[in-house]
Amino acid sequence: MTTANLQAMAAGAQSALSDAWIVFRKELIELAGDRRTFRGALGQTAVLILFLGIYLPSSNSSMWNDPTMMAVVFFLFPSLLAATVAADSFAGERERATLETLLATPLSDASLFFGKAGWAIFYSFSVSAVALLAGLITTMVRYGSLDRYVPWSAVAVATGDAFVAAVFTSAVAVLISTKFPLVRAAEQASRVVSILAGAVLIGIAHVLTGGFGWPAVLAIQAVLLLGGVACIRLSAARFRRGRIFDPR
Repeated sequence: MTTANLQAMAAGAQSALSDAWIVFRKELIELAGDRRTFRGALGQTAVLILFLGIYLPSSNSSMWNDPTMMAVVFFLFPSLLAATVAADSFAGERERATLETLLATPLSDASLFFGKAGWAIFYSFSVSAVALLAGLITTMVRYGSLDRYVPWSAVAVATGDAFVAAVFTSAVAVLISTKFPLVRAAEQASRVVSILAGAVLIGIAHVLTGGFGWPAVLAIQAVLLLGGVACIRLSAARFRRGRIFDPR
């Protein structure tokens, strides 16, 4: 491969990242400017932070030593939030009558997909990180110690779970969003598909590892991460603006 080819590839990658960033920034601006979307996202964000960051750690200090609970709650709630944000990606554009304008831009299909998916991943994971930090603070204030109640393996598991859930669900939800004219329908379908697929992958990993301990949970995360990466690559490969809302 010649130097010119490498330079052309690097320029193309830079251009794609720049275009994806444009879409990402657009999503951020629209969230702040659309009261309905902002209120919905803010409501779910508040519930996630209050439940995972305050209620659970203040009422049950043993949660940090329960691999099953940590694996489930930090996958389930971030997954639901990612489904809500990602389902709005194209179905929301259709409802707001801005879809045709978006598709008429010179942005590539890959930039549209990764910009939308990247925003959902970022939002879900960021909120989950805030909830985890709030949980650690709540535990320290409520019980006076972190080292005694919180193994750092639990923090690693919660962080990994939140990231895996965001990647996996966002990939599914963005693709589903192209097939539904209404955000609510896309959101419901995304939640069902992501939770069922996640449950299947968790079950497979559980069988392979023989139980739920910290090593098993990490193995489950690895399986889910591989599934999420495969899903986002498949979704990106299948995404074409000409197929949006095509029932076939």
